[in-house]
Amino acid sequence: STATHKPQSYDNYFDYVWNIVVDNSNTTNDEVYAAVAGALYRSTDGGTSWSAIVVTDWSNWTDVAVTSAGVVYATYSSGDATNKGIYRSTDGITFVEITPGGWPASYNRVVLDISASNEKVVYFLAETPGTGTSGHNLWKYTYVSGDGTGAGGTWVDHTANIPNEGGQTGNFDSQGSYDLILNVKPDDENFVIIGGTNLYTSSDGFATTTNTNWIGGYTSANDSYARYANHHPDQHSISFHPTGANVVLSGHDGGISRTANITAATVAWSALNTGYYTTQFYTVAIDHNSTGNYIVGGMQDNGSWSTSSSSVTTPWNEDLSGDGAFCAKADDPSDFYYVSWQNGGVFRFNTSNGDWTEVDPAGGSGYLFINPFVLDPNDTKKMYLAGGSYLWRNDDLTQIPSFVQSPASKNWYKLVNSFISGETISAVEVSKSPANTVYYGTAEGSLFKIANADTGDAIPEDIGSISFPSGAYVSSINANPLNADEVMVVFSNYEVKSVWYSDNGGSSWSDVSGNLEENSDGSGNGPSVRWVEIVPNSVSEALYMVGTSTGLYSTSTINGTSTVWAQESASNIGNVVVDMIDSRTTDNTVVVATHANGVYSASGVFTAIEDEDQLVPQEFSLEQNYPNPFNPTTTIRYTLNKSEAVTLTVFDISGKKIVDLVRGNQAAGLHTVSWNGKNNSGQAVPSGTYVYRLTTGSKTESRKMTLVK
Repeated sequence: STATHKPQSYDNYFDYVWNIVVDNSNTTNDEVYAAVAGALYRSTDGGTSWSAIVVTDWSNWTDVAVTSAGVVYATYSSGDATNKGIYRSTDGITFVEITPGGWPASYNRVVLDISASNEKVVYFLAETPGTGTSGHNLWKYTYVSGDGTGAGGTWVDHTANIPNEGGQTGNFDSQGSYDLILNVKPDDENFVIIGGTNLYTSSDGFATTTNTNWIGGYTSANDSYARYANHHPDQHSISFHPTGANVVLSGHDGGISRTANITAATVAWSALNTGYYTTQFYTVAIDHNSTGNYIVGGMQDNGSWSTSSSSVTTPWNEDLSGDGAFCAKADDPSDFYYVSWQNGGVFRFNTSNGDWTEVDPAGGSGYLFINPFVLDPNDTKKMYLAGGSYLWRNDDLTQIPSFVQSPASKNWYKLVNSFISGETISAVEVSKSPANTVYYGTAEGSLFKIANADTGDAIPEDIGSISFPSGAYVSSINANPLNADEVMVVFSNYEVKSVWYSDNGGSSWSDVSGNLEENSDGSGNGPSVRWVEIVPNSVSEALYMVGTSTGLYSTSTINGTSTVWAQESASNIGNVVVDMIDSRTTDNTVVVATHANGVYSASGVFTAIEDEDQLVPQEFSLEQNYPNPFNPTTTIRYTLNKSEAVTLTVFDISGKKIVDLVRGNQAAGLHTVSWNGKNNSGQAVPSGTYVYRLTTGSKTESRKMTLVK
């Protein structure tokens, strides 16, 4: 009832939904409220149909909450809105404004929460740029009488008591309303939780600063970007467990954390992030000079991680915090690899001796949030880095002094002739054969080529085409590693011709978007194309791959606008966003980074390309159940490397069969099963140690688990 038109266009209030609440006081109808961008909507039939209650086109942020008696509170950001501020209604239809005197004139997102133990009390937390504490306001409202306006409600301004401890991470920060939460403890109207990048509690509703506790996000050492143990910066959700007033679930950019005692002097969290397919990779890289399993990737909000194992169950190692960005592995035997975080900070690490240092150039500026760099495939000590309107080159990264966290000067050269006025470099590629040709493109749609880029400051050649989509974003450039004259460029905008091909080093270009576009002119519902990769099998044979907003596609035949792209791994990668692809010629390995579904790899793609689901796990494995010990339910995950008959059975410690969880044929891939602690007859089993055994036609694996009641 709320989905219309195109996902890439803001053409419906429900395109942005900030909150949904149910009015449990209405026992006759299914009454639901939706706070959406620019409006508050109400439904009395469980969401089948909706009515606009308050509409204000310029309120980008809204929020809503309902008391157990059906009293509705709603907030609207200011902007240029006529209907803005804080509202109250007793019937969900007629609202009165109760915004207090002294409330800032300009404000963005306003979140609220009603005290469950005293529903006359409501707290409001707002981002108020330029006013308040670190640009935020916090107020407490108490309903007195009537419609709640004027003397019918009292307001107390607690803004001065918002945490403001200074340092790198000590001030309250919602990052432009991105992370802003507020929650009141169900059994205590004075115990309030607020969150931005960090998470804080106050036992007196922030009436003072003396009863405040820093409990999550960054570590409470305010000059450090280290994370609070088992927690994560950027708070988005807080829920009190219904069976325990002190048990809290915290949702943040790192997933979900749980504490058994939110009131503790030092709150201890446990992470609940096992088994989710949610990791949002921006980037991925592999070792191009070997056939090993090394993979490194940068993730949204969760840093850069690496692994040298092909097992889907082996934990990865965290290399760098922040927002993980571009990464690369230098050729063996250097053991150097490079990872980066937001806004162009690049670091060198050594896998064998713990060496690290920052390597981005002193004087660099204008970086994109996820900023591209590339190592020269013929000399991986050399790096080309995008820096706003300029390209930078470092001729030997290994000479930069170790253990320094500040931009480096050693061996960096600003390629002055690469300057593009008013444009930002968004993609960089360097050739392998022949060597030393650099291609770079911009966020504004320009494309350039530098021959002999390894020395001096050569003059770039503009190789853009008048046929390119005007002003479109160059998201990726890739040159065939066996023939650098074969080059492809993709534009990530919707409703443009996305994929372009040249076999003469950019002297001419042809549109090869083919069936990726709905219409031949690029209009319609074609996907956004994020990355392109040429995987050669020989000088005359290659596989062409693109990562898009709807999955991974490939073709082995370039045929202009008639090029046919086929989806790869539909049942494993699926229709998730593919942000990056990396490959190597030594064994035709391809690695794919998805935004919310992890990383996938395949080797020898030319021998398996007819199998659309080639990117399947390479080994059989049974994981440890989680949680363990458990009560009453636990989850078991296992991986099959081929389709076959499977049984998953639970036994007690004496070997007596308790229950068959799985019995039948299953496809290759990762499978998840839950056990509720009951036998085949549906009877609950006692506390104790149990064995679960996975058996296929050729393999058997067992693990122990403990049920505690």
